[in-house]
Amino acid sequence: MPHYPYITQGLLYPASEAKPIALDTADWFTWVEQHTAFTYQEPPFRFSARREERPGGQYWYAYRRMQGRLYKRYLGRTKDLTAAHMQKISQLLHMHPEHPVPQPVPLITTRFAIPRLLSEYVPRPRLLESLQRALERPCTLITGPAGSGKTTLMTQAGERLQKQGWRLAWLSLESSEQDVTRFWYYLLNAIERIVPGTAREALQALQMLPLPPVDELLMPLINALSKPQQPLLLVLDDYFLATTPEIDAGLLFLIQHMPDSLRLVVISRTKPAWPLTRLYVRGQLAEIEQTDLRFTKNEAAQFLQQTMRLHLTPTQVATLEAQTEGWVAGLQLAALSLRHQSDIDTYLHTFDEQNRSLHNRYIAAYLIDEVLNEQPPELQEFLLLTSVASRLCGPLCDAITGRSDGQRTLEKLETANLFIVALDQQWYRYHHLFADTLRERLAQQDSALLARSHERAARWFATQGETQDAIRHAQAAQAYPLAAALLEAEAELMLQRGETTTLLAWLHKLPHILLDDHPNLALASGLAQFITGEIEQASATLQRLEQAQLAEKAQQGKLATLQALILLIQEGTPQQAMEHSTMALQFLPAHQTIWRDIATLLHEAIDLLFRGSNEALQKLTALAHSSLRHGNYLIASFALENRSLKELGQGRLHQIERTCQEALRITPPNLISFTHWAYLHLGDLYREWNQPERARKMLETGLTLDRPYTYPEIVVDGYIALARVYEQLDEPRRADETIETAMSLLDRLAPHTAWQVQACRARILLVRGQHTEAKQWSEAYVASLKQAQPPFPLIEFSHFTLARIYMAQNNDTAAHTLLHTMLQTARELKRWRTVIEADLLLALLEQRHNQPEQAAHLLTEALDLAAPEGFIRLFLDEEQPLLDLLSHSLTARLLTSPTVVRYARKLLMLSSQEAPAPLPEALTERELEILQLLASGKSNDAIARALFLALSTVKWHIMNIYRKLAVSTRMQAVTRARELKLIDE
Repeated sequence: MPHYPYITQGLLYPASEAKPIALDTADWFTWVEQHTAFTYQEPPFRFSARREERPGGQYWYAYRRMQGRLYKRYLGRTKDLTAAHMQKISQLLHMHPEHPVPQPVPLITTRFAIPRLLSEYVPRPRLLESLQRALERPCTLITGPAGSGKTTLMTQAGERLQKQGWRLAWLSLESSEQDVTRFWYYLLNAIERIVPGTAREALQALQMLPLPPVDELLMPLINALSKPQQPLLLVLDDYFLATTPEIDAGLLFLIQHMPDSLRLVVISRTKPAWPLTRLYVRGQLAEIEQTDLRFTKNEAAQFLQQTMRLHLTPTQVATLEAQTEGWVAGLQLAALSLRHQSDIDTYLHTFDEQNRSLHNRYIAAYLIDEVLNEQPPELQEFLLLTSVASRLCGPLCDAITGRSDGQRTLEKLETANLFIVALDQQWYRYHHLFADTLRERLAQQDSALLARSHERAARWFATQGETQDAIRHAQAAQAYPLAAALLEAEAELMLQRGETTTLLAWLHKLPHILLDDHPNLALASGLAQFITGEIEQASATLQRLEQAQLAEKAQQGKLATLQALILLIQEGTPQQAMEHSTMALQFLPAHQTIWRDIATLLHEAIDLLFRGSNEALQKLTALAHSSLRHGNYLIASFALENRSLKELGQGRLHQIERTCQEALRITPPNLISFTHWAYLHLGDLYREWNQPERARKMLETGLTLDRPYTYPEIVVDGYIALARVYEQLDEPRRADETIETAMSLLDRLAPHTAWQVQACRARILLVRGQHTEAKQWSEAYVASLKQAQPPFPLIEFSHFTLARIYMAQNNDTAAHTLLHTMLQTARELKRWRTVIEADLLLALLEQRHNQPEQAAHLLTEALDLAAPEGFIRLFLDEEQPLLDLLSHSLTARLLTSPTVVRYARKLLMLSSQEAPAPLPEALTERELEILQLLASGKSNDAIARALFLALSTVKWHIMNIYRKLAVSTRMQAVTRARELKLIDE
């Protein structure tokens, strides 16, 4: 039994007889201001919180004892104790502070190496001065085509800056970093290697939640670097290889919140999808572009003479500089070719004629061919064969070529300045442009030799334990049996690390027939498809697995888990899904963590939704966090959705909002379609709070998102809510169209949901006075109940519709019997929303039969339950009969509780207000969010901190709000917004 006071499921329980207090409310902050300790128990995490006196004030700390030792973390001041913040601290505290930060994959340390400069490089003082000035801004973007000298310039600048006291963190990116988890692990480790401890908390958070919201991930890093310290420069080289919309958005957040001690340089062939003009105007971005990087005539002459040791006349230098337009790689290639030309002027004239209209890429290909043809045959072979690898060392080259001179040849190439970059004392890489052209030439000459080189590289990397590099080469070689064997050993580790994007990309390249020989890989494939929402593909994978003979019990447990997912999500048969999840838990061994988590989540979600188990609710919340740690966003989102449904039945509207916002917060932008249900639940919530425009926007957004699965039950709830919103807004045509859309899904719905859709249509017809059609539905529905009686939570809406039809037909006895039964059941199940609605309808019946005291008694319970959560439409949708009951009960002083009286008056006031004219231009979601914070009394600075926005951005949004609402002050804006029902009262 927990010790009071304690927190669980978003509520504070102050004492055994005291009323629970919802977190993040005014009551919560008042309570915590007046007390000094409480216990936090949100499974699977817990801690004891204490307020302690420190120099400068009082601060809260979290304590947890693990394995006989007491661990401590700073919680913050009283104002910081939000539900989200305490959840985050509980997760971080759960990990021992002394533990090394776990990595998602073994780090390739050469990716952090600063490229070495050639001994005779061309100094570029004008660009170095430009770059020094650029570093006054948070981010510098260096862009240009391959071979334009971007990396060399930054290497020169880095050497200079280090002498000035700067710390330099370098990260060379590859296409594998398009997996966002890998990207942030490499970036954070690049910083952690240079400034130990700075990125530790961010790395721990990333390990716990494979893809946390970028603000939560980066804020500890930003805070750590905000302290006075030596400046740190972070260089991201070859960013174009890793860029994705999600990664772009994350770096944009870092730029907009850059501490003074950190500067970022991004080197790329292409420009990121950032608002570049806006960043430049705000002083957050500087650019060095292709035109800046071009060699001047003097720099070209110095490069050709000192670096390439080529002695040309000033006229020849000018000609070559004009032909290549100062392009560094073009000059280098031309110089390599010119070394073997006896008549330089004739060669330059021929080169100009052949390449006058060609792009740099084709000039490079031409020149590389020239350079290669001039090398000895054995060196040509070495270059071609080893070009398959993105990084090279002597033993790897020996494995690819079958020779033993790999290290000597690499050193020889470096001495000859033949487009090779030394990463450290052991590892090298070819210039990207050079390597691309070499691979193209090898593919044209001998595609079988290209594949054989890739396969040899794959086998070498496999022996070194670098499995992911081995897989990449095996797939490039189309050595699919080897790739499948390597991937089978790596697949579940990748799932646990949240690298589903990379895993599926590799799986899609494998022939399906290979999966038959690798059942564990096929099972991992099916699970990855579920996690990323590829439900149809997962179903096809499952069908193939069901035809196979899986001998191992663990494999049978995994198969049962996949079957449970299909049965619940695609076919909507929860009882069968429960049976399969139970079977899965019996077969799966304890170490199969990810599979057991999913099977347990399914089992508890079904138990919660259809049996109302509170224990299931606690397990579901705990396992949602577990799934997040494994990157299972679809399953975690599904768990939160079921928690939200349970909260709806309990009438906990504010908690529903928090649950939905939590789902939206934790879900990456590229997977936001997983949370379409959250938009739908929020829309129905705002409809209940009498904010129809806000509800409409949420519902329309949720219904237009591309949904990751075809299970239609959730979508139908959204259509029903939207139809009711349209009715409230007096748009009957759109309400009818919405219901017709839902009706078109009837053949794909479970029977109880199909009846619910038709019940919504019947309820709308009833309001419009079309009683005959409504009666026809009621007769068919009653007949269906004789054949099957679904669980109570699934038939509430239809039952309430039936009761209203009975009341419209003056069949009060039938209505009373039905509602009284529903009320008893709802109380037993603690479904307080249902209790409110049943109380209301029964009160109307009592009023109709001239029983005012009984009516007032029922109305009092309804109002008492509704007031804390803000139920409005349940009352106002009953229109005049309910308003008359409220008015009479107040006049006759039948309502005695102050809370009940105040809420009754509020409802009457709301019903008397005329609907204001709609806005000519709708407010955005961000503007609505800021408007709600304005209404709560927060200052511009507080809003900026709460939303992680710049103060100037908040002011800009507020000016837009004023313009759209046609007001000029905060008070006018809040008043107008409440008139329009855009925000809470």
